[in-house]
Formats: sequence, C-alpha cells, structure tokens
Amino acid sequence: RAHRLDMVHVDLTRKQRKYRQVYSVVTDYLVKAEHDYNKIILETMVLKDTAESHFPAVLQQGSRDPTTRQRIATEEILYAAVKCRPILSEIVHFIAAEVGGVALVPRMKGLFRTLEKAILRYDGRVDRVLDVARASIEVTSMDQVHRCLDLLNNSDRVQLVRVKNRFQHPTEGGWSDLQLNVAFTKEDFWHVGEVQIVHHHLMVVRRNMGAHEEYSQFRGEQEILDIARSQADASGVSMRTPARRTASDSDTDGEEDA
Repeated sequence: RAHRLDMVHVDLTRKQRKYRQVYSVVTDYLVKAEHDYNKIILETMVLKDTAESHFPAVLQQGSRDPTTRQRIATEEILYAAVKCRPILSEIVHFIAAEVGGVALVPRMKGLFRTLEKAILRYDGRVDRVLDVARASIEVTSMDQVHRCLDLLNNSDRVQLVRVKNRFQHPTEGGWSDLQLNVAFTKEDFWHVGEVQIVHHHLMVVRRNMGAHEEYSQFRGEQEILDIARSQADASGVSMRTPARRTASDSDTDGEEDA
C-alpha cells in the first residue's frame, strides 16, 4: 500500500510541477505585468475583509448561520441550485457582454460528484459544497477582471460572501483566477454559488496543454492522498506524502470541477 501511495504522490507531483511551471510564467510575465493588476490586489483585499466581517468563515447551504444544527437535505440543495443556475447564467452573460468577455456556464455539478466531494472533503457535509451552481467569465485583461468584480459586487441579485484572489495566491498546480462565492439575495432560501473570473492567457494554456482532460486524474490523486493522510493521522502513523489539505484549501478545485 505504501508503495502504491508513493507512486500516486510521484505522479501528482509531476503533474503539479508541469502545470505550475507554465502557469507561473504566464501569470508572472503577462498577467502581473498589466497596469491594473495591483488595483485588483487592493480591491479584493477590501472585499475579502468586508465579506469576512459579514459572513462566517465556514459557509454552508440552507443557512447563513454555520452553528445551526438543522442541515438542509441533499435534494433541497440540488433543487435550489437548479433554481439559481438560470439566474447565475443571466448575471454572468450580462457582465460578460458589458466588459467584452465570454460567459462560460457548465452543466450543474452532478449528484455523484457532489456527494463524492462532500464525503472526501467535508466529512459528508453536502451543505458545505458551494459550487453546485457555478459559472465563469473569461476576459483578456485585468481591467476587465476589475470591471467584472465591480459589476458583480454591485448586483442587486447576488451578494459576495467569499473572495479568493488566486492571481495573488495560485493553487498547488499553479492555476490562477479570481474565485468568488455569491449568495442569491432575491430567493426565499439561502443558496451559495460560484463565479470564477479567468484570464484568457491562462485559459489558452489550459486548453493547449489538455489540462481540463488531465485534471480529473490530478484531482483524484490528490483526494486519494488526502484520505490516506487522514487515516494515517487518525492512527498516529507518519506519512511521507504532503500534509492533507484543509477544508478551506480544497473548497474548489483549481480547475473546473466536473
């Protein structure tokens, strides 16, 4: 078993290094070189502080109060996502048209992957999965990133509840974007979705390198190691693999999660 885990670790490290090297070059020499990059850094810091002052660090579906003992049923979460997805699609299409970007609205996260993610990352808490309804906006400049953020923040249909600037703090695989969780304010229930604002330069790399196709393997290997690390920690056994990711580290998957 230890030998197989070592093989998984080696392969995962190889994939991370391959993508991290390329993504880092693009981010450092193209994205960060843009005039509006520092403006995004400052604005996201302010919005992140605002969101954290109004909403709990641990978000969950069904209630804005993470201490509530009543958990929403899985089917209710999926039903809420079905109702919110068209709203999210309208919002990102509007913003994309306003700034000259491209709206990307993938299919809703399926039941199997939702349950799998809840079990592997949140101890079975399906209400902790915040990207069942999700969308992206692809843009060609950091000025457009800034305008997308401003339009989304001033929308009367959603409210920013979490802000992650992964241009400043990339994932372990080197992926960078602006990742935002939004709550739907016009509905009679509490549901959180996800919007990613992605730079075209990084999307070109992802597409040309086949990262989207390889990502499911990347994600699976990381989750296998997370489970092994958790079991080892519980039994007091040391492992040579990297430390298990925390829930906050793994709230989203760097790439689009199927």
